[in-house]
Amino acid sequence: MNDRRQRRRALLVINSKSGPNRDSLLRVHELVGVLEEFQIRADVRVKLGKKQAREQTRAAARSGNYDLVIAAGGDGTVEAVARGLLETEVPLGIIPLGTFNNVATSLRIPTDVRKACRLIATGATHPVDVGLARTADHKNERPFLEISTVGLGAIAGKIGQDIQKGRWAAAVAEVPTAVEITSVPMRVRLDGREAMSVRSLLVTVSISPRSGAGLQLAPRARMDDGLFDINIFEGSDTQAVLGDVASSAFGPLPLSAPANVQQLRAAELDIWTAEPLPVSVGPKLIGQTPASFRIEHGALSVISDPPATSTDGGAARGFHTALSVLGNQVVPQLGIGQRVPLVPMLGALVFGWISQPVVAQALRRLRR
Repeated sequence: MNDRRQRRRALLVINSKSGPNRDSLLRVHELVGVLEEFQIRADVRVKLGKKQAREQTRAAARSGNYDLVIAAGGDGTVEAVARGLLETEVPLGIIPLGTFNNVATSLRIPTDVRKACRLIATGATHPVDVGLARTADHKNERPFLEISTVGLGAIAGKIGQDIQKGRWAAAVAEVPTAVEITSVPMRVRLDGREAMSVRSLLVTVSISPRSGAGLQLAPRARMDDGLFDINIFEGSDTQAVLGDVASSAFGPLPLSAPANVQQLRAAELDIWTAEPLPVSVGPKLIGQTPASFRIEHGALSVISDPPATSTDGGAARGFHTALSVLGNQVVPQLGIGQRVPLVPMLGALVFGWISQPVVAQALRRLRR
């Protein structure tokens, strides 16, 4: 019994290309060695796709051969592994190797590899909430740990996916839709209560304080309180709503009116719209409205410090958000002395909050 406590066996799922330099796979020997120092023997699996990582994780958890599963990578890797651990009692350890590491940061997991491994070896497990999103045209619920969006954010996510996969013509074709979209009447029901009527073109449903390009769209959100933090942006057009998004992420700015954003909290949410609006989980489009969301309270066990809300005020939040975008997206992708293209820079601030892989890839292509 004591030997088992001193030396644990883990499945280490590592992304082959996480981080600003997409070189996380080069660190696999380092990670295995550091974990070994902390009495954790790791069997390695390389994540080539989310479905593969999810299935390998689920098989490992159900085999009874592993004490824990460790996700080494960015938020996409963490979420894929987490989905494989749902409905099991095997805890998740996280070694943040991604560009923004929103989940790890929200759970106060160190980004330093050695400190993250020490936490995995010595830390306690904490129950973390999992969000579930469902649309009218898809029967299955889609789990998420960060954010789901209705309307403009989902369109931005679609553009992001097209850019990420090199479908530039399709991405350009979607831009007018994002620019021209206007608010529509919708009914919003919280926790089964009487629905309220609003006009909006963007609703964000958050579990974690941070999402996308490290933006704090829900700074008071906790990942263990059993509640979504919901923002209903009531601006009439894309320009007004983007101003409100910037104000939410960067703190109060003169370009938007805070009164245009309703901030709500609930464990369940239903949305009906007069016209179908796209729905996304992270950058992935999952269907159209009507949509429903619910929380599975404490559905995932994570080795971490207790989750925390953001304690930053508006000015500090704006500084840290800007620093996140510039430090993680722009600086690693541009050579010293090169002229920074303005449009991709603005794109990082506007669309990066929902489609974090996009701006990095776009900037890499601009360097060629």
